[in-house]
Amino acid sequence: MTLPIVGLGKPAHHVSAEYYYRIPVAKIPKPIASTPPIDYVPTGFIGYGFKTRPVRGHDFGLKLSADDKKALIAYVKTL
Repeated sequence: MTLPIVGLGKPAHHVSAEYYYRIPVAKIPKPIASTPPIDYVPTGFIGYGFKTRPVRGHDFGLKLSADDKKALIAYVKTL
């Protein structure tokens, strides 16, 4: 089944209800989640009075010299 083309110099035209209801519905695929949901609560000990806590990252790069940090930043910018 083809849909009527609109644009490209052709005016839009109306179609019958019978034709309209025979147009198949396209299924839209769900995207793959690349990040955790917003309501994610980390498991483990959280502590009294806290609902959530930050997820600790890594310490890489925190103890580098100034020259090494500049070199690392220059390298990352080339990626």
